[in-house]
Amino acid sequence: KDEEVRPAMLVVPGGGYAFVSPTEGEIVARRFYEAGYQAFVLTYTINMYQLAPLKKQPLRDISRAVRYIRNFAECLRIKCDQVVCCGFSAGAHLTGSLAVHYQDQELTKEPYAEISNRPDAVILCYPVITSGEKAHRGSFDLLLGKDASEEELTWASLEKQVTADTPPAFLWQTFTDATVPVE
Repeated sequence: KDEEVRPAMLVVPGGGYAFVSPTEGEIVARRFYEAGYQAFVLTYTINMYQLAPLKKQPLRDISRAVRYIRNFAECLRIKCDQVVCCGFSAGAHLTGSLAVHYQDQELTKEPYAEISNRPDAVILCYPVITSGEKAHRGSFDLLLGKDASEEELTWASLEKQVTADTPPAFLWQTFTDATVPVE
């Protein structure tokens, strides 16, 4: 309603890669908007019918969203160097995946590829992180398939992918979470 240029917050709801949770989308985005962000909600590709693994399609979706926001920064009135992604559960895995894999070769073949898709920071809320022993197996089954290779599982195990170039991250989890193990 005004001309002020603000930071951007891309909210990425969870849902185990089977659905996009309505309670972790617009409600959260509205709170960020009220706190002074231009807020967006990502509805990414899901695997509701379990016909085939998603592989990197959700990563392409979030990558494209960040690039779209930056490409249209002037008309959206956002600060290009303050694009933050906030994900929940599997949406946090997707957000974290972009944070560590933003330079993935498959992401160079998409619209706006010349624009950075690297978030300036990420907020990971009760995130699916590891594909190891304490994994939320259902998320990885829908993302990579039940017969995922060790290489794919390692690629998707975000704690193994952090580098000095990974954007700053704030992670939070509750000990009583019965779906995504706190470990």
